Amino acid sequence: MTENSPFNASVWHRPCNGGNCLEVAFDGSRVGVRDSKNGGTGPVLTFDAEEWTAFVRAVRRGRFDIAWFRRTLRRARLFSRHRPRGRERPPPPPAEMASGGGGVFRG
Repeated sequence: MTENSPFNASVWHRPCNGGNCLEVAFDGSRVGVRDSKNGGTGPVLTFDAEEWTAFVRAVRRGRFDIAWFRRTLRRARLFSRHRPRGRERPPPPPAEMASGGGGVFRG
């Protein structure tokens, strides 16, 4: 993402007719994104073609859907619960119990 560089685009595309949209414009090899609520006076995020392509690809694959985030979070939680921490096995029993010392633990 390019910061603090002027973005000059004559045509902004808006995917909806309401006021809660993102507007997108193309200026040579750069892509500008802004909030339609600001009436064209707000900040513009500027991306190069490679960054924009990666973003669009991720959107199409559902990487920003809430269901995807929930699945990813669930997997992360399962992974962290089942990861061995420290020792994988409990420590061995005391020598008296292991050798059959009458069933009495003297610790």
